[in-house]
Amino acid sequence: MLGAIDRACANGTATRAEVRAQIRKTKLAKTILGLPVRFTSGGDIVKAAFGIYQSKNGKFARIG
Repeated sequence: MLGAIDRACANGTATRAEVRAQIRKTKLAKTILGLPVRFTSGGDIVKAAFGIYQSKNGKFARIG
């Protein structure tokens, strides 16, 4: 989200529509959990999976 806001504010101002447009363009290849993240045209996460994760030896493992 912060990256989308930064891109929308590149000209010094940003509208809600500009931020939403930038969120739709956001594609993260890898997040802190090691999962890719993309957004739908409505701003929701594509194939959102919820779970409980535990860090083991510096890697996150889903436990629930």
